[in-house]
Amino acid sequence: MIKSILVKIGGIEHYGIISICLFLFVFVGMLIWAFSLKKSYLKNMAAAALDPEPEDIQSKQAHE
Repeated sequence: MIKSILVKIGGIEHYGIISICLFLFVFVGMLIWAFSLKKSYLKNMAAAALDPEPEDIQSKQAHE
């Protein structure tokens, strides 16, 4: 049933090619962006996830 519906739609074969190309462009773009990040920025971001921010410490102490 689905095959007969897809056969009746004209030009549907181009959607597969367009979607694969779009996926590859986005994927390659994200790889380029990820590898272009500086190591110092990545280290700061990795450490920031574990260290509480000074504002958070002050606001918690004020509420206690």
